[in-house]
Amino acid sequence: MTSAARGASDHRGGEGTARPYTSADMRDASRPDVIIRPATPDDAVAISRIRADAWRTVYRRIVPDEILDAIDVERWADRMRPTLATPGSDRVHLVAQDQDADVVGFVLAGKERSGDPDHEGEVELIYVTPSLHRRGIGRILMRETAREMRAQGMRSMLLWTLRDNPRSRAFYERLGGRALREEYREWIRAYEVAYGWPDIAALIEG
Repeated sequence: MTSAARGASDHRGGEGTARPYTSADMRDASRPDVIIRPATPDDAVAISRIRADAWRTVYRRIVPDEILDAIDVERWADRMRPTLATPGSDRVHLVAQDQDADVVGFVLAGKERSGDPDHEGEVELIYVTPSLHRRGIGRILMRETAREMRAQGMRSMLLWTLRDNPRSRAFYERLGGRALREEYREWIRAYEVAYGWPDIAALIEG
C-alpha cells in the first residue's frame, strides 16, 4: 500500500476506546472479528514485520531486489518506537488486532506534509498482513482513520502509493480516491502516485 513515511508522533495521546468490528463488517465472513485500537510502542515489531512482509511480497518487480533484500525489521522497529511513544493531537496511529490479539494491519497518519493546499491530512503508512489482503481490513482501517481525522478537524486527505502497483491503486479507487500527481522516489527507485479525497466523509459513510 503506501510506501513512503517520514517521522510521526502518536495517535491522540495513545489513549482511546478500541472499536470492535465484527465479521459482518468484513468482506469475508469467515474472518475472525478484529479490533481497531491505538498503536503503542509495544506494537513496533509487529507493525514493522507486516510492512516488511508486504514490501517483499507485493513490491517485487517494482522496487529493486537489493532494496527489498536489505530490509531490517528490527531497525525499522527501533525507528518506529519513538514515533509511537510520543503523543500528538494531530496524529492517528492505529492497529487492527484479531481475536488472538495478533496485529494484522496498521495505519499511521497525520497532517499533510508537503503543504498541499487542497488536502489537510495524509495517510503515511497503511499495511495489512499479505495473506489477509482482500478481507476488508484495509477498508476498515481507512474508515477509522477518516473518523479520527475528522474528529481532529481535518476534512480532506491524501496518500501516496506505488504507481506500478495496480492492486493498491484499484483499492484506493474503489474507496473514492482520485489520482492527483506522480513523483519519483530515489530511495526506492520507483514512482509513487498520490490519491486524494477532497471530502473524507465519503470514506466514513461508504
